[in-house]
Amino acid sequence: MPQQLKNSPKEIYKRRLHYKRNYNEIEKSFDILLNYLLHSIKINNQDEIKTNTRLLLFLLGAYAETFLLSFINDTGLGQKPYFSNKEIEDILALGTQEQKWEQTIKFSMEIKLLKKYHALSRTDSIIFDDLVKTFNSHISPTIRLRNKMAHGQFVHIIDGESGLEQSLNKENYLSLKHKKKILKQLINCLTSVISSENTIADDYNSFYKKIESILIELENDNFEEWKTLQQSKFQEGLIRKKQNELKKL
Repeated sequence: MPQQLKNSPKEIYKRRLHYKRNYNEIEKSFDILLNYLLHSIKINNQDEIKTNTRLLLFLLGAYAETFLLSFINDTGLGQKPYFSNKEIEDILALGTQEQKWEQTIKFSMEIKLLKKYHALSRTDSIIFDDLVKTFNSHISPTIRLRNKMAHGQFVHIIDGESGLEQSLNKENYLSLKHKKKILKQLINCLTSVISSENTIADDYNSFYKKIESILIELENDNFEEWKTLQQSKFQEGLIRKKQNELKKL
């Protein structure tokens, strides 16, 4: 049954404020935990590395979901909501985060262009497909893993789709850092699409270049080599610190 929203100005303001606070707090928590994971890697504490990586993955999935709720309840500079209550209810009525994100992207473009999805130009239709594909390829698996982890599946995915457990074990500091950047660019792109005076193509081209650069880094980064380098630098730093302390004696 679709969620019925409370529509008094006070309730709308409270809902918008609470979603934004949740979103900001999760982002701050992610960045703090990312630093903890980096330290765990430097000192090569395997238990901490595994635990912090799992927790970061969990937070990234929550970050994606909470942004969506914050975005669809947000307002422009004139405090006019971007989405109508009917559009918000339609989004929330959908069963999966993938469907909710796809519908949000679709509504964003319709609001911007003042036309329905089926009337979009070929260029705008390609941009829509690209945005959905980027989300489904790089963020959607994270959300599905987060849902499994919320049910206690932190090590083995008991009832998941094929390959989901392998994805869980492949995540690391670099992959999660890059995926957060991708999600952030999708967030910025959607916000710009719905609020900017530029054309969708102008906004999209700017953000897609950044997304493309992040995807190249995600593809090319060698985590094991990077990890070894971080640990070597850390040990060298400890040696220099010890030498400096001895000089002071």
